[in-house]
Amino acid sequence: MTKRHIQTNILQLLQQHGHGLATPEIYTKVGRERHTVTKYLERLHAEGLIQYREIGKTRLWSIVPSPLLAVLQKEEMVSQNIKELFNTMNQKVTIVSKDKTILWSNQATAEKKCFERYGNASICKGCPAEKIIKTGKSTTLQVSLGKRVQIAPLKDHVGNTFAFIETSQK
Repeated sequence: MTKRHIQTNILQLLQQHGHGLATPEIYTKVGRERHTVTKYLERLHAEGLIQYREIGKTRLWSIVPSPLLAVLQKEEMVSQNIKELFNTMNQKVTIVSKDKTILWSNQATAEKKCFERYGNASICKGCPAEKIIKTGKSTTLQVSLGKRVQIAPLKDHVGNTFAFIETSQK
């Protein structure tokens, strides 16, 4: 069994068990030694593809909904380089959850919800993000004279939209 095959097996197994699996369950189902599976779990974790939470002495492994978001929320060098790239663009980039909570932005923001950026106390009337969440398709809109906002879905490992990326000129 090749390295890629073992990694693929682990990822498929975790996709099938959305709630997560403990390390012993994974190596039993994959049919490999504990040390071998642990090595691959750590490698996939370092790549930002899987995550774990500790329950006592046990690690419960699961798929990361968005590797991009996982990287942006870290403080490692790769993350810093990606953030620097976003900051050098003449674009405001914001990642927003389905409930309109701002998860990440390349600009400091005091707002906790995307609609607060537009001076609203609740979801904007005709919110384009609602359509994106339902259809899973990107859109571009003109919000003011010469200012465009592009919105694209962020999808999880099974293709469900769980958030969206909003870009606009600074």
